[in-house]
Amino acid sequence: MADVWITIAALIVTSMMIRASGPLLVGGREIPPRFSGVIDLLGPALLTALIVNETLGGDGSIELNASIAGVAAAGA
Repeated sequence: MADVWITIAALIVTSMMIRASGPLLVGGREIPPRFSGVIDLLGPALLTALIVNETLGGDGSIELNASIAGVAAAGA
């Protein structure tokens, strides 16, 4: 049981270090406009990828079911 809590604590510390590294490395510097445009488009692209993956099946096969019609209706 103690091994589980040690693993969880290590993951928490690692996650905090990764999250803090961005603001520490970038600081108050301006992001170039070229990269800013890419960052702006990254969120919608990731959301679309997640929706397609969950709708069409994540195990490498395409499942045709009612969720495809629901996503098509929401897109329209």
